Amino acid sequence: MKLLTTTIAITCLVTAFQMPASAQSIASTGQKCSIENSVYEAIGNPDFELIFSPRLPGKAMDAVVTLKHSKRGKIQTFHMVTSNGYGSSFLTNPNREGTSLNIVVFDRNLKKDSIFRNKVAPEYAFVSGLGSEDYYSNNSRNREFLLGDRMWKFDRCSLSSK
Repeated sequence: MKLLTTTIAITCLVTAFQMPASAQSIASTGQKCSIENSVYEAIGNPDFELIFSPRLPGKAMDAVVTLKHSKRGKIQTFHMVTSNGYGSSFLTNPNREGTSLNIVVFDRNLKKDSIFRNKVAPEYAFVSGLGSEDYYSNNSRNREFLLGDRMWKFDRCSLSSK
């Protein structure tokens, strides 16, 4: 577990240093919404979005997360769950048992944040393994529009929150 956490931290730092200056100093959009009503954009590839929606009634999860691309459309849907105790959050694929991707969120200064602590969607997110999940689950095998390993930035509140 310590190796996984260290790997995620290093990947996030490398990704952050590769961000354009405009992305590193994002001014607040002024929008405030909870994570389950937010949309994140992939830094360096804005055609990809992570769309968070409220959890499904009667399901043991915190939110529904949809990975979407401007040309590929809806790619995958995940359930976001948060463990008790330490409070790590994961994206699980309801169609593929055993798929669990760690999601880590950061404030605007790239300090690790908590998803539900302040009830406002964090500025940045990183999902460990999402790029390879996209690559290997790409049913069409179309390699033209691949996600890769991306840092995500809060873009806007979803329409369901308005």
